[in-house]
Amino acid sequence: MSRTVILCCLLSALGSAQWLERQVVLGDTLGGITLRGGVVVNPISGNVYVESDPIQLFNPLTMERIRGSGDSGLVVFCPPSGKGYVLGASATIIDAAADTVIGTVVLPFRPSMLDYSRTSNRVYLASQADSAQLVVFDPSGDSVLEAVDVGYVVTSLLWDSLPNRLYIGTRSDSGLLRALDCAADTLMGYVRVGLNVVSLLALSTVSHKLYCADSIDGEVAAVVSTDSLVCIDSVVNIQQPPAMVYSPLTDRLYCIHEYGEGVTVVDCRTDSIRLEVDADAAAAIAVSTLDGRAYVGQDYGHPVLVLDTSDAVVDTIAVPAAYGNRVAALAFQPDRNEVYGAMTGDYAFVIDASADSVKGVFDYTAYKPRMMLHNPAGNKLYLFDPGHADVLVMDSTCSTVKHISDGITSTYSVPVLDQTLNRIYVVENRALRVIDCNSDSLVGVHRTSNYRPVPVLVPYLNKLYVFDGYHSLYSSYAYDCLRDTVVKLFNLPERVYCAVYDPRSNRVFFDCRYSPTVRALDPVSDSVVRTFPLMFKTNLGRMALNLDLGRLYYTEQLHNLMFTIDVLADSVLSVESLPWDIDAMFLNRRLGKLYMCSRDTAKVLVYDCDRGAVIDTFDADYQYAGLLNDRNDKLYLRYGAVVDCRYDSVVAMLPPGTQDPRCMAWDVVENRVFQASANWLYVYRDELTGVDANPTVPLERRHATIVRGILFIPEAVGGERSAVSAHLLDISGRKVLDLRPGRNDVRALPAGVYFVRQVAGNRTTKVVVQR
Repeated sequence: MSRTVILCCLLSALGSAQWLERQVVLGDTLGGITLRGGVVVNPISGNVYVESDPIQLFNPLTMERIRGSGDSGLVVFCPPSGKGYVLGASATIIDAAADTVIGTVVLPFRPSMLDYSRTSNRVYLASQADSAQLVVFDPSGDSVLEAVDVGYVVTSLLWDSLPNRLYIGTRSDSGLLRALDCAADTLMGYVRVGLNVVSLLALSTVSHKLYCADSIDGEVAAVVSTDSLVCIDSVVNIQQPPAMVYSPLTDRLYCIHEYGEGVTVVDCRTDSIRLEVDADAAAAIAVSTLDGRAYVGQDYGHPVLVLDTSDAVVDTIAVPAAYGNRVAALAFQPDRNEVYGAMTGDYAFVIDASADSVKGVFDYTAYKPRMMLHNPAGNKLYLFDPGHADVLVMDSTCSTVKHISDGITSTYSVPVLDQTLNRIYVVENRALRVIDCNSDSLVGVHRTSNYRPVPVLVPYLNKLYVFDGYHSLYSSYAYDCLRDTVVKLFNLPERVYCAVYDPRSNRVFFDCRYSPTVRALDPVSDSVVRTFPLMFKTNLGRMALNLDLGRLYYTEQLHNLMFTIDVLADSVLSVESLPWDIDAMFLNRRLGKLYMCSRDTAKVLVYDCDRGAVIDTFDADYQYAGLLNDRNDKLYLRYGAVVDCRYDSVVAMLPPGTQDPRCMAWDVVENRVFQASANWLYVYRDELTGVDANPTVPLERRHATIVRGILFIPEAVGGERSAVSAHLLDISGRKVLDLRPGRNDVRALPAGVYFVRQVAGNRTTKVVVQR
């Protein structure tokens, strides 16, 4: 059975056993969003919705937060029915007057675009991932009325109030625009506009024209008469605009340049470019329907530009921003003569358009946990985000949240849990913070001098060692957990990248980059008692300790080497070359396997600690975070890959893996896995245990073929016995031998893992050569 078939079988078996138990919105506790859409004003309550993950809601008069639905998606309001909707995986129904959730409705797909007919009180939904379906949603009955087959993938929607018509942009070779009669919800025909993708639509209500643009490939906007539904003109050199906004008072179209290098102003009467406005990294535009002025938001902390009706820059408005953030969305509210804006990752703001000044700021800085710890004592979860001073503490239900003020400010290291004293040590640049888990409070802050600290706890002596990973002084210190004192130990002539405590020999092992060595520290005398030379200067070292075998495994990225050290006999046993950089190592002590993950190649090496050799390799994307669940023999990686350590293969993908989870933790009490991304906490439970959970796949077929001298290759159908029908590859993919049909002598090859790649069909299988 091929590796692909095995993986599919395992995925099928695990699909019902691996599930999302719950998800928690961290944004409701400290705020924060991942901005995905625009800004929508509730016409009934006047409150402002920011289309984000999750939706943020605030009062523009008081700039106070209003508790939202906790959902993410597109927002639309239907005043005749008094309701609004957050349209995501399902439709969350909002009482528009009270801004509260009153129900949910299942949708056939997650919409990526919508528009609303105020005349018919109908919402039209489409998704680029759902082919040509246009769904008609009735707000009066909160139900889907019908699905209209447009014939091509829908890429944009725009409603025209005068004829009560919906324009539908598509992706097609013929460059088609469709139109829908909203009174009868029937298609009217099509218009050839000559664009591969009609991704942007803008309507001139004065000149009765529709402008169609391709934001990906085209530099020409097609002009369609809304009276005759005929393509009548074009506008050239608009440079693939990512956004177009129309001004009814001046009858002009504002198009952001590709890459945001400026704004092109189009005169809709003549369909010609009026002028180019120099705007540094333009990202969003809003137009006042009261006086015709335009507001241009920019990237990277630049101010919002104000253009008068002659399109001259007459003012600049400074808005709060950090470097790297941008004004992602702007919306004009005529009732209050205000402009509402949203920055990526930081703030929403309100501009008084009568004075062109910021009158209020709403802080929604995202809570992005970089580290998590689960404390079995009390069954509590601790979340740390250096961007917020507060540490979040959640109980086992994930519903009760407590804040520990000033518990973190900046750190490169994972906080250390001291189960003996029930404390957490947050080791930061120039500071050590002590959190008491009994009272969930900050009980001490100690000032230090190190940078990018590397901490390691010695429970036997209630001592915490902290090495310097960056500073020129390379100082290290010890913290006495009982006396609550910090003692400077010594300066090292090099940086320390990693350290680990060995309880069997009662020593701390740490690497030194420039020596290059691994050293053993005696915590009783606070002195180095053993030095292991490593041949070359090292970089970005990683350590894993096997207590059963008394082995310390050390990898480094400068030469891609792995050193095996016998910590009981104080000797370097072996040095091995690795095919790529190793960014993380996870030891499954029960199975005696070491998993070495590479971020750059998205591959995992499997090292058998008993054999002392790499026995397997497989694809699994790793990005900075992961954890090993020894109870279920599962390795969880940041982007959602679940590795079954018994079969060394990816057996499931957790759903939010595409949402860039920041960190992970394992609940040893309830056997759950926590995975955090910006503002969200996901809780997973894997009840699958034992090899008998998948009886449909024989266990012996999941393992590689064992070869002890002769490798037999079946004769290919129609092939010649003298012809090469397969290649033998090593774990790095390098060809080491051509294989012919029949018996192949491989006794001269070193023992290890190889792959047989057949010439016909390019099928790959795994073999293990043993002696």
